[in-house]
Amino acid sequence: MSKNKTKKTQTPITSLVPVKYTFTDAELADIARKAEQERSQIRQFEEQFDSIKSDYKAKIEGAEMRLNLYLDKAGDGFEMRPTEVVIVFNEPKRGRKTIYIVDRKQPDWRGEKASEEDMTVADFQVEMRFEQTIKTSGEPQKTDDDFVENENDNETE
Repeated sequence: MSKNKTKKTQTPITSLVPVKYTFTDAELADIARKAEQERSQIRQFEEQFDSIKSDYKAKIEGAEMRLNLYLDKAGDGFEMRPTEVVIVFNEPKRGRKTIYIVDRKQPDWRGEKASEEDMTVADFQVEMRFEQTIKTSGEPQKTDDDFVENENDNETE
């Protein structure tokens, strides 16, 4: 008996599997160039990020300051504002001064009473200068320190 042996041949299959590959010098140089470009890009992003963070930090701090001002105003119920006033020395008595908000409709410009305070050393000096002017000329002379010039004075006459 003769045995006929037939060999079965297997069909090869293909697949992708990781296998070590050694880069050429040109490929290594290209990879190093790309890596440096990425490092540079990262530094730029970090600088932009720091700048943006700084900008927003300043915006937040500004908003917090404004918020605190609003909260203070709301809590106090008032704020101090520069306001044109008339100061009357020795009223209601010697050594005191009364401060009125200017009301140009009143002949003496005295509007609402803002405060009453003790006179300061500077106040006494202003008063003495004013009194000396009256004694020498017979009538008070306005000075820049004593009164604010009113542009509308002549319009009411």
